[in-house]
Amino acid sequence: MLDTVTCDVLVVGGGLAAATAIKNLLETQHDLEVCMAVKGTFGLVGQRGSGASSCGASETGMPHLRDMPASSAEQDLWHNRILQAGLGLTDRNLAAVMVEEAPKIKALLRQWGIAFGAEGPHHLGYPFIHAIEQELRSSKARLFENTMITDILIDDGQCVGAIGLTGTEGIVLFKSPAIVIATGGNAQLFSYNVHPPCVTGDGYAAGFRAGAELMNLEFMQIFFSTVYPTRNLFHVRHKKVLEHVYNTENHQFLADYLPDGISIEECIEENLRHAPFSTRDKASRYLGIAIVKEIQAGRGTEHGGILVDVTSAMEGVLKVQDRFLGSRGIDLRTTPVQITMAHQCSNGGLRVDTDAMTTIPGVFAAGETSAGMHGADRIGGHMLLSCLVFGKRAADSAANWAKSHPVSCDIESVAREKLAEIQTISSSSGNIPPDVILQALQRSAWNNALTIRSEHSLTALQSDIRQLREEFRHSLFVRYPGALINALELRNLFLVGELVATAAKQRTTSLGGHYREDYPECNTHDPVRTLVLKNSEDKTIQITEEVIDPEWRDNEENLGAGRWG
Repeated sequence: MLDTVTCDVLVVGGGLAAATAIKNLLETQHDLEVCMAVKGTFGLVGQRGSGASSCGASETGMPHLRDMPASSAEQDLWHNRILQAGLGLTDRNLAAVMVEEAPKIKALLRQWGIAFGAEGPHHLGYPFIHAIEQELRSSKARLFENTMITDILIDDGQCVGAIGLTGTEGIVLFKSPAIVIATGGNAQLFSYNVHPPCVTGDGYAAGFRAGAELMNLEFMQIFFSTVYPTRNLFHVRHKKVLEHVYNTENHQFLADYLPDGISIEECIEENLRHAPFSTRDKASRYLGIAIVKEIQAGRGTEHGGILVDVTSAMEGVLKVQDRFLGSRGIDLRTTPVQITMAHQCSNGGLRVDTDAMTTIPGVFAAGETSAGMHGADRIGGHMLLSCLVFGKRAADSAANWAKSHPVSCDIESVAREKLAEIQTISSSSGNIPPDVILQALQRSAWNNALTIRSEHSLTALQSDIRQLREEFRHSLFVRYPGALINALELRNLFLVGELVATAAKQRTTSLGGHYREDYPECNTHDPVRTLVLKNSEDKTIQITEEVIDPEWRDNEENLGAGRWG
């Protein structure tokens, strides 16, 4: 017997975008039945179910949002910076929403009791979620913790609900005309990332299987990260910090990878302007490339990093970062820190309009699950802002949709095929647990599709995915608690890996965070086309190219002289 839950709006996820959506629904929609499904425990930031809120944070202190431009002239400048960072792949209407709504969302957060400038836990998403948690738990909204949404259910072209799998492997059918998907990105596709283990591309995969369009999946932010004994973002704000980067043979290797005419100093100084790996300038990319190449050549540490000695450059280290890493076993004053290139966040996802609706009526997306408000690169701090702005907007739109689109179908009949697929996976009786296959996938994706890409490497990833899927079908072992959820997460990552590889292979130029070793030049002279991916009728990936910003022109001056990444 299936457990069926009927509600008006289902919010999926436990990070900042989902928390903003549920808070807004509680504040404004007292007559609606609202549910929230979280893969872990809501409020435990950094653990399963929390999304990327506070992921990889290396600073403590106070909630922070960028200064909000008040005048229309200031807003125009900010809007231009977003578009320029996106390199023609940002939806200028979504960017305009973010700029125009930013001052309003900050004022609303103050009404919600979030004190900016007050001492507190980690910044990024944690203070916001902490402020919302107790209200949610005492509200009439139904909170389903330890519940993974595996599939979106579609009938007659629009949303009618979703399938949920509980931690005890029970099935819950959510009968709902409106769903807000805020499950984060696809960080766990890569062996080195700074996210909780639950960030497995669930929203991308479920949306794709249901027929939604996705875009910009080849673009992501790739950051320096520590690798041992903790994985956290490693922020660099002073060139002295990067003056002593070397491998396990005590060789300072950066010069080995620089083309003629590019100096170490130029490479480092360009990197300081934006931090995330990017091809938009001439020299900064070679630092990330060199790090990856040295690790791939076997000259990294046993934990997979290269070494940075900052013992003589402590004046260039952020004090809050020093304290934070020190509390996690990394003493920058006495020991070189091990770093690598890691996935920090995805700029692509489900395509949405200004109401945060995807291309499936009734399905809305916010945060890292959505796409269009960022492009090939993005301004630092704007993922946090988009979670807040579009989390609220998705909630408003979902509530309005639910009021005029009741669900009348037999939800069990709609779910039958999807339930059969889950049952097939749960009956697997092989001898390889999901985590073993996952690690093989992550290694291949990090080596072949994160920092350095080529036709050869992306083909290798696609080949590895096919082989690992065969192991999944014939040798999977799921006879232990939680294994079925792990297996379904792995199923999602197979699909997302295939989507990322397809898009990255199609884009035969280097652009923003997308670096093609076989096409190293950045071409922004021709109209820059967005790659839109969709599930075709024969269950293959359909890819189309579309100019989403015909007005865009390359003008790097719009980024300004300061740090933008």
